[in-house]
Amino acid sequence: MKSILKILIVGFVISFLSCNGTKQTNENSFEKADSSITSTTPEVSHDELFKWQWNLKELGGLNANDSVNQKPFLLFASGPTNAVSGYAGCNRLSGSFEFTGGNGIKFLPLVTTKMACPAMDFETKLLDAIQHSDSWEISGDELSLSKGNVTSVKFEKADRPAEN
Repeated sequence: MKSILKILIVGFVISFLSCNGTKQTNENSFEKADSSITSTTPEVSHDELFKWQWNLKELGGLNANDSVNQKPFLLFASGPTNAVSGYAGCNRLSGSFEFTGGNGIKFLPLVTTKMACPAMDFETKLLDAIQHSDSWEISGDELSLSKGNVTSVKFEKADRPAEN
């Protein structure tokens, strides 16, 4: 009976010590991971995104000026639900989006008008590039939307701020 009690006490002490050691290690790991996240994540300001009309510059690395008669553009608006609207080369577009931390972005399903135009292939590629983007970056006068590490579409600031 005494030997069973000794075994239980020793087991309890070992369990207690191993749990305490694990907890301390996890806390230290969390602190290290948390500090590396905050030190490498740049502070992102959304103000510039909302301030300007963004005219299409490049789609898939190709200059957009030769692809459509009227230049596609995007407008972003903040609010309880962040909104995006614009022109895709033939049809108007609208929808909403969410910031997903840092420079992450997620576009919710976009809706468009349903006109048929000669540049429908271009418009389809543009809408697909926007819809599947998962990050954004503003550098100088340029807005880039990317999927993973690949920039899929670039816009440039209009000559004047957006009229929201």
